[in-house]
Amino acid sequence: CAFEDKENKRAGIIIHKLASLIFLILCLVHTVVERKGMDKKKYLLLVLVLIDFISGIMGMILSELPWVLALHRVLSVIGACFLAVHLFVYHKKSGLFSI
Repeated sequence: CAFEDKENKRAGIIIHKLASLIFLILCLVHTVVERKGMDKKKYLLLVLVLIDFISGIMGMILSELPWVLALHRVLSVIGACFLAVHLFVYHKKSGLFSI
C-alpha cells in the first residue's frame, strides 16, 4: 500500500534526524572533553560535521533543490572517511588497539 510506504519513509527520516542530532551532541561533548589536545585538523573535522548537519537540514527544507541533498550526501561520505581516520589515530595514540 502506498500509505504504508509513505509512513515508513517518514519514520526513517525521523530516526535519521534523531540519530544525527545525537551524533552532533556527542561530537560537541567529545570536543569539550578533548579541547586541550585539539589542533587545526580536528577543528576542521568538527566544522565538517557541523556543515554536514546543516546541509542535511537544508536538504530537508529545500527538498525541491536536488543539488542540496547531493551536497549533503558527498559531505557525509567525506566526513565518514575522515571520522574513521580520526577514530583510528585517536585509539592508536591511546593504546586501546595495542596487542
